[in-house]
Amino acid sequence: MDGQEFAEAIKRYVMDATIDDTIANLKNPPGRNVPLPERSRSDWYNGLQA
Repeated sequence: MDGQEFAEAIKRYVMDATIDDTIANLKNPPGRNVPLPERSRSDWYNGLQA
């Protein structure tokens, strides 16, 4: 594996983790007092059809 392949592998891993974390936060925002904009995005996301 050369430097370019390594950089691409890291980019894929980071991108996948970021997407997974974003979806998890949309499904169920963390915290007790979730700010209204974040709650609105969650409601929108959870209202989407599969």
